[in-house]
Amino acid sequence: MKTFGITAVLTLVQLFSIPSQAYILPLENILQKSAATAGNSILNIEQDVQFKEGSKVYTIKESWLIEGDRNLRLTAKGTGELKDAVNLNFVYNNKNRTRLAGKNKTAQVAGADFFEKFLAIKSKDSYYAYLKDLGIGENVRLSRAGGLICFAIGNESNPGDLHPQMWIDQSSFRLIKLRFSGGAEVEFTNHLEKDGVHYPRQKTISWDGKTVTITVTKVAIAKNTSIKSFYPDSLEFSSSLIPGAAGPAATALEEFYQRFR
Repeated sequence: MKTFGITAVLTLVQLFSIPSQAYILPLENILQKSAATAGNSILNIEQDVQFKEGSKVYTIKESWLIEGDRNLRLTAKGTGELKDAVNLNFVYNNKNRTRLAGKNKTAQVAGADFFEKFLAIKSKDSYYAYLKDLGIGENVRLSRAGGLICFAIGNESNPGDLHPQMWIDQSSFRLIKLRFSGGAEVEFTNHLEKDGVHYPRQKTISWDGKTVTITVTKVAIAKNTSIKSFYPDSLEFSSSLIPGAAGPAATALEEFYQRFR
């Protein structure tokens, strides 16, 4: 009788220790719900990209127009010491990035670690395509990221053997974290919910011992913007980035704009 009582207590403890929301949805449902957090409007995003070296901070102001994961436009300008050193204007169409070099348009495939488009995925089909591009498996489990319980998509990693993965919050279905095949990680935190759009106020990018933080200062619907704003012919000026301008933080800055933009 005593043994039965102990067994019953242990069983109850085990039952109540299982998270109340431990049910794992099918991947299709997770991706569909996550795509809904991007809304249906063209967005204007303004953000500060900061590169730190000791007590020194270098800031670049970025302004984005985002129609979806296939049409984005970036204007990036340096501030302070970088005022004349960073002046970028890119448009992204599908997988290509186009810029002006002098008077000539130059198009190339955007880097595999270009992460901004992942915040604008508006269909589960696009999500599936990106999982394939990134080499992320379709396995789903529960895991923590950014202090939240998330649906972790992809093969589980082992110490010293990290696999590309994606983490989506199990409650809000917001994208919380990405790990790329090259080892770079991006975390999205402190989300704002506005006009049906869920957008992070903070982005943290880590790679090869370097860290860059992005603080979003504006999230707005671009009401008077048409799809023509994403055509290569709409580029306004030639892009330039002066090597070494950020002093000790120059390597991180240059790698960031080569690899993540």
